[in-house]
Amino acid sequence: MRALTPLLLIVLLPCSGAAARRADLQGRVADKVPGTDELLFLGWNNACSVALEYYSYPLLGAAPLGDPDRWRVGTVTVEPDGEQEEKDWVYTHERTSYWDRERAESAVRSLSKEGYDAPGFLEQVRNAPIAERPGLYETLHTTAAFKGSVHALDWPDPRFHIESIRYSPFGHCAFLVYRDLKNPRASYDFRLVRILDPGVRRVRARAHTTNGLLLYKDNSDIYAAEAELSIAAEMDPQYALALFYHGGFLIAHGRREDGIRRLAEAVKIDDRFIEKAKSAKEYETVREHPEFKKVIRERDAWIHPAKEPGRIYR
Repeated sequence: MRALTPLLLIVLLPCSGAAARRADLQGRVADKVPGTDELLFLGWNNACSVALEYYSYPLLGAAPLGDPDRWRVGTVTVEPDGEQEEKDWVYTHERTSYWDRERAESAVRSLSKEGYDAPGFLEQVRNAPIAERPGLYETLHTTAAFKGSVHALDWPDPRFHIESIRYSPFGHCAFLVYRDLKNPRASYDFRLVRILDPGVRRVRARAHTTNGLLLYKDNSDIYAAEAELSIAAEMDPQYALALFYHGGFLIAHGRREDGIRRLAEAVKIDDRFIEKAKSAKEYETVREHPEFKKVIRERDAWIHPAKEPGRIYR
């Protein structure tokens, strides 16, 4: 498989009209750095299939500024009865000799109309130090957690590291993006795999949570801790422990309202965090905050509803 080379992986939400899409594309082109590539994730459909845009920008002077010399717009799919990914590029430099922005826009609109607009769940893998605990590095920076959970998953090349993983909305597929930081024109590769055990996402979310808490405990690195807890909370929004601690670190960063909202998400999933929030030092500075009191009061009322006068309770 030929390596791709993007410097950016983002979610593009469906645009309302050609004008919005054109403005977005023109704005991104204006910021392009010659000699770099980008890979844009458009979305999942309702199967094991993703839509992508890939653009490779030549060195200065080799082409009009902002125009790619290599591009691919299309889909990558693992069929229900298959194991290998299949690529279908609806617009590519391999079939035409010149770049046409209108055709690229048209291809993207067509994919959106076909249902490729679901973001799924994004796991960013930070290229940063990992807490010193057995197995933590292997879980986060290798595909060890996927062993036994996918049919087959090979590593592109030793020089690549995992930059991000996107999980499908139903958790049955994963899109892994790899990056080689030393080669800006051949820095990206990817794999789409079917997941046999959706629990792999929770395993990796727990690893990010553990890493964040240990980075704070062992190194007092509050910024790395918040970043890791944010990743865990975003990739697994039903993981109450990650939500709870991410809320605490947001409060430590001065983002009190955001932290309380995270707490509200956590206690909605697991009401045991109500009592924990009442005593945890992470929430000490906001216990008199009206929104904190509201979260606690509403969940307490839901768990222990007021008894109606005259009604017999057994």
